Amino acid sequence: MNCKKADQHIHAWLDGELAPSEARNLKEHVLECTGCQQRLDELQRLYNDIGALPGPPPTPDLIASTLLAARNVSIEKPVGSWWLALPTLNKGLGITALAAGLLLGVFLYTATFYSTAIASSTTSTDTLSVLIDGQGEYL
Repeated sequence: MNCKKADQHIHAWLDGELAPSEARNLKEHVLECTGCQQRLDELQRLYNDIGALPGPPPTPDLIASTLLAARNVSIEKPVGSWWLALPTLNKGLGITALAAGLLLGVFLYTATFYSTAIASSTTSTDTLSVLIDGQGEYL
């Protein structure tokens, strides 16, 4: 590698964009050439100094335009579940219907259980349900 080609590759190497084979060739040349070694050292110091500088503060226009753009962006909700895709009103109605169904199921199961207990208490003396005070309450 000659000095002219090395000078062209130094910036790409400092940016981490040089192919490994070219980086090897550049490293070999820089180890032999004191002029290219000085150029590389100068550019490395310059890159480090520039990297240490603070960035410019954002302008008020940039902040306002960013906020405006953020308000106009529509956020898509993930549709991983059919439940998440439903609108809020439908979720409320769905929960209400679910609760009503559970209550109805408990009521029907209890009514069936107690009607069976009453029927068996009239035919058998060995039962767990006993009518108390004629109020319809069972043990």
